[in-house]
Amino acid sequence: MDAFQPPPAVPPAYLAGPGFLSIDALMNHLNDWARVNGLGFVKIQASNKVAATGQYMRYTVACGRCRGTRPSEARIRVTTTAKTNCPWRAVATARAPARLWFITKFFNTTHNHPASSTAASHTCHQVLSPEMHNVLHAQLQIPTIRTADIFTTLQLAFPDRKHTISLKKIQNLRQKMQREKQNGLQQQQQPSDSGVKRLQGEAEPA
Repeated sequence: MDAFQPPPAVPPAYLAGPGFLSIDALMNHLNDWARVNGLGFVKIQASNKVAATGQYMRYTVACGRCRGTRPSEARIRVTTTAKTNCPWRAVATARAPARLWFITKFFNTTHNHPASSTAASHTCHQVLSPEMHNVLHAQLQIPTIRTADIFTTLQLAFPDRKHTISLKKIQNLRQKMQREKQNGLQQQQQPSDSGVKRLQGEAEPA
């Protein structure tokens, strides 16, 4: 393998604090930093479940280029991150008593790949935020609107999230919504079993 410049190390602030209110808040903040540094991180394992709340207090965090990762966020037919079996691993834990989240341990701080040239190459950066979904769905309610116009609206509304938006992604969601609408209409038009029996009974001679 050709020599490459390794990606930057995760800043010490994620270990020292001030801490995050949830694992998702920590991951979002970490990936905000990672996005501009050619990296992406995912959760791959949860442990230390609290029976009373059902919440996990410990997660293993991995580089997005490790193999076998399955990020849980919903997506719309996006391309997958190229896997290199990257060994980078860390542990995120909710510390008592405030239950704030920190990265508390690094298992391996080595990346076996260079930093990516674009955030769009990482699956974790291709997730549409709830705010983006709201705007997208509102735009798609307009039957005559063009995909290119929706794309422009999202680009202007979310300039720091341009890497998550593409014409193909918008078109895929539009097709998905059309299929769901069509399926819903078909279900409404299809009579229920009780309705079928009632109609059959009415058709029978007295």
